[in-house]
Formats: sequence, C-alpha cells, structure tokens
Amino acid sequence: MQKEEGNENKRTCLADSWQISGEGFEALEKAAEEMDARTKTVLVSSSGISLITVADRDPDGFIAYLHDTEGTTTQTTISPNELSENGIYGKDQILSELQSDKLMLRIGGKLYPTTHRILPTLCQRAGMSAGGAILHEKDPVVAFHRDAAMARFMGVNPCDVKLVVREDGGLQKVFAAMSGRFGAISQKQLFANIRDIFESEMGASKGLTYSVDNYITDVYAEFPEKAKDFSASYGLSAEIIPGVQVLTSDTGVCSCTIYGTFRCSGSGHVQYAPDAIYRRIHTSKATADEIREGVEKSIFPEYTRLPKRLCELLSIDVGDPEGAIESVARQMKLEKIYGKKPYEEIVNSLKERLSSHSKYTAYDIAMMYIEKGSEKVAEAELLSRQSRDRDRSIFLQAAFCKY
Repeated sequence: MQKEEGNENKRTCLADSWQISGEGFEALEKAAEEMDARTKTVLVSSSGISLITVADRDPDGFIAYLHDTEGTTTQTTISPNELSENGIYGKDQILSELQSDKLMLRIGGKLYPTTHRILPTLCQRAGMSAGGAILHEKDPVVAFHRDAAMARFMGVNPCDVKLVVREDGGLQKVFAAMSGRFGAISQKQLFANIRDIFESEMGASKGLTYSVDNYITDVYAEFPEKAKDFSASYGLSAEIIPGVQVLTSDTGVCSCTIYGTFRCSGSGHVQYAPDAIYRRIHTSKATADEIREGVEKSIFPEYTRLPKRLCELLSIDVGDPEGAIESVARQMKLEKIYGKKPYEEIVNSLKERLSSHSKYTAYDIAMMYIEKGSEKVAEAELLSRQSRDRDRSIFLQAAFCKY
C-alpha cells in the first residue's frame, strides 16, 4: 500500500513537496527502485558551474542574472523556448519554486532548476558558510550577492563536484552538490541488505512502514518474535518489542543511519535503544558485509542489554519511590534538556502515578519513565522531527541509572 502526496496540477515527483509513504517490504522495494532509476550523479568541475539568480517573471519566462566563475554577472532573460528545451516549461510546481527559491544552474549550455535545500552542499563546494545564505535565502538582494560570491569562489578554488540529479521525463533537477568522493548507495539494494542482516539475527520483521521524499527515506520495522524471547528469557511482565529504523539521504541531509529501537507493547511510539546506532557515509565503497559488521558490533548487542538490565532491576526494592523518581530525573539531566518547568511537570506526573498501597522495584520506576518516554514522543511528533528524535533518545536511559 502506497500513498503519494503533492499537487495534482501537472504534478512532478521532482517537486520539493513530493512525498510517498506506505507499508510492506514489496511496496518499499518498488519505491526505492523508482528512486534509484530517476537518480544519477554527474561529475563536473566547480569551475564549469554558472549560477543564475532568478529575479522576476517575464511573460512566460524569467528575468535573471547569470554569474560565471570568472566573476562576471550578466542580466539575461530565460525565454519560454529555453524553459521548454530543458523540460521546465509547463511544470507549474517547478516554476513556482524558481520564483521562490531564485536559483538555477547552467552547466555546459544546459539549464537545471534547483531547490533551496541545495544551499548547504553548494556553499560547502564554494568554501563558504551556509548560515547567512540559508537564513535570508528568500531575500532577492542576498540571493544575488550570495550566488555571485559562490560562483566566483568555485572558480578561484575549483574542485570536483558530484551533482545529485533526478529526472522526470525531460526535466532534470539538481538536489545537492556533493564532493567528488561521494557515491550514492542504491536504496533498493541497501534495504534488501539490511532486511537480510536483521532477519537472520532477529527473526521475521513485521509492521514495516516507510516514507520517501527527495531528501530522506525513513523506514521502520520491528521483530515481535524476539520480543517474546526477551519476555520468556528475562521474566519481564511488559513486552518490549525491538525494532529498527533506517534513515538514508543522497542529498546531504544525513548519512545512512541505522537505529536499534524498542516499543512497549500497547504503545504506538518508538524509542531509540541507548548506544544502538550505526552510521555509514555515502561512498561507492559501502558493501553489505561492511554494513553487517557495523550492525553486529553497534546494534545487536544493545538489543539484549535493555531486557537484561530490566531483569536485574526486578530484584532491587525501592523504599522511597518519590526519591527514586527524582534521582533518576537528575541522573538523566532532564532539567538541562527540557528546562525547569517541563522537568517539574515530568517528575510530578510520575509521582502522581504512585500508590501508597503498593511496593515498588527499580523495574517499576524504570518502566514508568519508559512509558513517559512514549508519551513525550507522541507529543513531539506533533511538533517536529528534531523534537521527536530528541525524545526518542532520552527515556530508555532510565533503565541504566543507579537505584
């Protein structure tokens, strides 16, 4: 099952707003194969890249400024005919983006639309800081001087650049300007390799979901068979389901990153297992054996560390549960992470769950924090990916505090 999002009017999969999401490995494999097919890297010298600042719409075309690497800027008009020759004319989403993002590239006589999200990698190739360029990217004066400076810097200090280009019909759009060492990893092959690696150790995967856009692919699956093994082996009343999240980007957003995860049965919200992370930068030398070795070293051992520790906590009685809640919060540095008021709200909400008629173990306190972590992740998902990922990384640490 797959869902595609974007403007239905002359929609193109090269638009910044394009995204698909779905469930199941076969659907993911198809989406990854399609992304691989429309993506290529083009090796050029930075001295051969001219930058075009889009200034205003002309009837059906654009008034623009062409900056070459010799330091010359020329006012020009990009005609409807030229837009048509480069597959741009009639693509309403791309034309709208050009008015907003104000940047195109000309390489060897060919015209390429870009995205505002190319700025970090393009600034890197020019040896410039991307901070101000991104902060004021919509300002036409800033865009003009930024593009002129980048073009000149790329001529003064030429370097190899691998452009990440995606194609839809006759339209080609540049999404990133990576270093000459960059090598895109096939998404289809990557996910097939990761599936084989994890299922050989963890059993059959279930509940696979994914989202794909032009900047990042995010895949999640879990291993319920292993959860049953953990409960039986360690005598845990709560079912802790291990899973894996894979993030990969060929546009510089992130390296290929694999997280080991856990989810409490009954909760739909995932948390990252402490220290269970493997990263691999995108190079043409990345192999399945290398990824397997990294996962076996960095992630698989962490899957058993949490249930083993929870088993140990079952035997630790807690005479002062309120004091234990406060102690764990201090050890996790929650006040520093969230601030004083949110910290107090977290601690007080956990204290309110205590019963004066119950006896508690360290396991109970740790599970209270882990369940609170699920609640925080649910709240953060309404805010941003950054907030969600922060909260995913915190609360499982409660199991490894001192009691």
